Amino acid sequence: IGHWIETADFDDKQLQLEQFYDPTTDDAFREELLFSIGADYLWYDAETRTYGTWSPDEAYYLTPVVETATVTLYEVRDAD
Repeated sequence: IGHWIETADFDDKQLQLEQFYDPTTDDAFREELLFSIGADYLWYDAETRTYGTWSPDEAYYLTPVVETATVTLYEVRDAD
């Protein structure tokens, strides 16, 4: 999500992010959400970690492609 005033349905998207990063959410939900919004990449930084404690490191459908001291960028793998 982006800036609250520049993002359509900001509150709903924020709730989706919180569910996405909730460690009790299953990977099927996460994978479906990424594909339904057409995400090619997942940006993971300190601010993102405030949404929940789930880490994308263990997700079979995400591949780290760029890592810096503060950000990891994951590529979303195709469903096939």
